[in-house]
Amino acid sequence: MNFFDIASVAIIWASQTPGKIWNDLLKNMSDFSWTTYGVNPKYFVHNPPPSFGHLPPHKGEDYMQWVQMYPDISSLPEVPDIAVFAIPASFVAESLKACGEKGIKRVIIISAGFKEIWNTDAEKELQDIAKHYGIWLLGPNCLGYIDTSKSLNLSFGGKDIRPWNIALVSQSGAMAVAFTDWAYEYGLGFSKIISMGNKACLNENDFLQQLARDPETDVIALYLESIEAGRVFYETVQEISPKKPIVIVKSGMSSRWSKAAASHTGALASSADLLNAVFVQSGLHSTHRLEEFFLWGQAFSQTRHTDIPEEMVVITNAGGPGVMITDHMEFSAVKMAEFSDEEKQILMQGMPEAASVKNPLDIIGDATSLRYEQILKNIASLDRNLAIFVLLTPQTTTDVDAVAQKIVDFKKRFPDRLIFTAFMGGHSLGDSRDILEQNGILSYDYPQKGIGVYARLLAQKRWEKTSDLCIQNPPPNLPPIKGEGLKKKISSQTGSICDMSLTKEILDTYGVNTIGEYLVTDEAEIENVFAQLSGEIVAKVSSPDIAHKTDIGWVILGIKTLQEARQAYRSIMQSVRQHCPDAQIDGVILNQQVPESHEIFVGCKRDPSFGDILIVWRWWIYVNVYNDVVRKLLPLWRSEIQDMFEHLDMTPILRWVRWKPAVHMESLVDTVARMAQIFNDIPEIHEIDINPILVNQESAVVIDAKLYI
Repeated sequence: MNFFDIASVAIIWASQTPGKIWNDLLKNMSDFSWTTYGVNPKYFVHNPPPSFGHLPPHKGEDYMQWVQMYPDISSLPEVPDIAVFAIPASFVAESLKACGEKGIKRVIIISAGFKEIWNTDAEKELQDIAKHYGIWLLGPNCLGYIDTSKSLNLSFGGKDIRPWNIALVSQSGAMAVAFTDWAYEYGLGFSKIISMGNKACLNENDFLQQLARDPETDVIALYLESIEAGRVFYETVQEISPKKPIVIVKSGMSSRWSKAAASHTGALASSADLLNAVFVQSGLHSTHRLEEFFLWGQAFSQTRHTDIPEEMVVITNAGGPGVMITDHMEFSAVKMAEFSDEEKQILMQGMPEAASVKNPLDIIGDATSLRYEQILKNIASLDRNLAIFVLLTPQTTTDVDAVAQKIVDFKKRFPDRLIFTAFMGGHSLGDSRDILEQNGILSYDYPQKGIGVYARLLAQKRWEKTSDLCIQNPPPNLPPIKGEGLKKKISSQTGSICDMSLTKEILDTYGVNTIGEYLVTDEAEIENVFAQLSGEIVAKVSSPDIAHKTDIGWVILGIKTLQEARQAYRSIMQSVRQHCPDAQIDGVILNQQVPESHEIFVGCKRDPSFGDILIVWRWWIYVNVYNDVVRKLLPLWRSEIQDMFEHLDMTPILRWVRWKPAVHMESLVDTVARMAQIFNDIPEIHEIDINPILVNQESAVVIDAKLYI
């Protein structure tokens, strides 16, 4: 069923009383060209005129005469496509049942008084009724729904909304009202406006799926305070975003809203960081600034059929703005075009001798509209498509409005060219910005805004080119592992962490490269174990009750002699008994120390909403200081795992630094992929901590792995 396929509407408790929401609903329906019914026994008139029904647009104070009134829902002469409630909460359930009995499959409940005031039982009753009758329920506690293509305004919001190709889905009705007002000031509009309110039944995932097929919508704008069914949201957005850009403002992202967990992996998977990772991985354009929300949406809506060049040329009539925009471009990783000597000769045609055509193109302060026209013509003569950014400061010789008109004329001659403007100033600019905006030119008061928008357009273009691999083809898995025996052993574990022997068996089964380890339960055993090891040795406590060993001396490195090994054993056991007297202590593990290696930390976690997460990071106990962490949802291609390492700040150290060779990245990625496979195959494991993987130019080795069950 298509929620937007609406040709007849029933307003429950339709009213003639000014100031009532029911009355506002009727007023907003006055331009709707299809059937409108009202349900209210107070205004019911027997035998309504036969001309009522499919009517031409109707306006003015006599709107009530165009509405067919009936005493109750059951009396309606046909099943309307949708019913709208703006009635007291105590009457909603009864009316919803009546809609179900009538066969109405779409209902909007504007009424408040449910979950938002902790009246969860009343909202649960609505959910049960809707499920029983198969009703698509929008709300409760919402602003309503607007479809500008049909002049259908099933809300108590304003009517000054331009038809446009952006759909707005807002959890907050108040924010939806503010967005529509702001959009009008920006010269924007909407194809659909959907206020979800409490999301008792229908949520953002339902409407995203509907909007993906909506021919009137090219861009989707989301305002969300919560995300329902995170995995469904991620997969839905990932499928839609390469075809229709999605811009989101997600509130509730501050640290106060995040919940800490006991382990490092749990803490690093906190909700705000996870959401940001999901937004990036699914191709969402996320911002906390409402201005960016509008600027990005506007740019996407106006450039859906425009090629987005990878390089930009800047025109300026002043050096200072040119320097400023050069900085902004570098900070935003936007590439400034460079020109050959031959191209510079073309660009200098008609320019004064003092002009500079080394990008930015400085056409100097006395430039008039004719010079701007000439430089645009010169750029068009180049055998390459470049994004164009026109900077202007209103100097005494600058005929600002005429410059704006020249830009508009250029865009009309070259509609496929991507052009931005930043006319910097105030009262001296006259009507120039209006001229630009009214003709569809992306115009900004400060250059950094335009550069930020251009960076978003480039990000969308690149996402559209690279997303097919991730969406259409699931990541390849390792050959199937016969893990039933492992699962039985895991189920027999008594602690929250797999013991060392079972962990080693699981890692060996999946081909994970591990260091040879020896468990010592008595100091007398050390001499025999020490003889089997070479080079420097590491000693660490073995206990299912101790997750982190380094904080108070439970890992000792650089052991070279038998005497040092014995001393390490005694020191570790004494410290553990002192600080964790109730912990189960299996003994001390001795293993060979891996030389000249980098430490990489990896975690897997099962999020109740988004599913399985992979986390990689650097700086183990200082991770919260350096915050060098990358997160992604599983499953992943190996190329995507490698990309995670490319986004760590310490990646240059892994590649090459101060004459030290690059690490064996293929081994590192393979190790992480195998750990992810373990996590996928054995659902009894709810969390993995690898502390750490040691990686050098030859191999990657797991030193310490925790499997939480």
